[in-house]
Amino acid sequence: MKIKQFIPTLRVKDARKSEQFYCEILGFSKEWEHQFTADSPLMLSIHFDEHYLFLSEHQGTGGNDCAIYMRIDDVDTFYKEKIALGLTFEMAPVDEPWGMREASFRDPDNHRFIVGMDIT
Repeated sequence: MKIKQFIPTLRVKDARKSEQFYCEILGFSKEWEHQFTADSPLMLSIHFDEHYLFLSEHQGTGGNDCAIYMRIDDVDTFYKEKIALGLTFEMAPVDEPWGMREASFRDPDNHRFIVGMDIT
C-alpha cells in the first residue's frame, strides 16, 4: 500500500466566506462543492496546485482551531503580497532558532497557518 495524499478537513462556520478567503486571499481554487439539500451544511474541496483542503460546515466533521504548517519558497514575498490583499498577520516574518523563517495568520474560523522557509 502507498499513501497518495492527505487531505485535511477544516470545520468552518460559513463555507462561502471561507471560500472567498482561501481563493481570493490565499490563491486556492475550488475543485467541487456538495450540499445534500439547499438548507444542508455545505462542503467544499479547494486546492493550490496538488495541495488540497476540505472545508466543511458539517457538525462533527473536520477540526476546529487547527494549526497548519505551509512550507513555502519565500516568506517575505508571501507576507508582502498577502498584506497588500488585506490579510492580517499575527506574527510578521522572523528567523526562528530551529532554522526556519516563519510568519503566521488565522483564517476566518481561527485556524492558524504558519508559513515557513528554510534559512540554513
